Amino acid sequence: MANGGETTFADAFESELGTSVPEAAKDVTEEVGTAIAERPSSAVIVPPDGGNDVLTDDDDDLLLPRLKIAQKSSTFENLEDEDWNMGDLVLEGETVIPKSKLPIEFVVVAIDDHFMENVDFESEDVARRAKTVAQVREMAEPGATIDIFGDWLKVANLTLLVKQPEGVDDPSMFPFEVGGARWGLFNFLAARSGYRPVRSMIRTTERFTFRGDRQGGTYRLSTAKKKNAKNEWAVPVVKPGSVGISDDLKALLADFAAGE
Repeated sequence: MANGGETTFADAFESELGTSVPEAAKDVTEEVGTAIAERPSSAVIVPPDGGNDVLTDDDDDLLLPRLKIAQKSSTFENLEDEDWNMGDLVLEGETVIPKSKLPIEFVVVAIDDHFMENVDFESEDVARRAKTVAQVREMAEPGATIDIFGDWLKVANLTLLVKQPEGVDDPSMFPFEVGGARWGLFNFLAARSGYRPVRSMIRTTERFTFRGDRQGGTYRLSTAKKKNAKNEWAVPVVKPGSVGISDDLKALLADFAAGE
């Protein structure tokens, strides 16, 4: 707990490591982009005044291609419905990595942890965002909750350096050639039922396997199907890849950090 007894993002996160989604949350529609009407009993209540704890990372938004998981309700401007299936990965709405080609390999470049207002996907309202619990308190209604199914969501916007998988040939998406392989930078948003599988695994692996070095190795991203009585959807599955990366890849990441 932070000074003054305030519940921080880190406090809430630590209490969830290794836990599953509570039973109370399993009957809600979890598909990314839909409104959540119920919340689990473990939701964190927005605390009273006191403290101003900032989330773990603060990285500026980058105009990078988006990496998304195709859901049943997804629409992609440059793709026909028969071009993709639920659980495929779609790059910038136009390049499909079929589930059969997964997992893909990636290195974490940056993570922006923040809070986002839970609004209906079809609503014209723009979801408000906050970096601190204090900022949420200023904007939220009294008694609002912060949770993966709460009034405010814990989300992670990740910048990933992704290795071009076999069977995919798109130099525009993977412009960096390193060690005989091509790599590309992408933004990936982990939220709702996709939050814990991504953020918990990355944080745990970084801390213990990579010994605190965010870029101390690679991860592998695939997808899996989940369902309840009302719906089915695809969720991300992240697992540790290799420990350590090549010097050439380290040099490329150093160039990114230096803004070169």
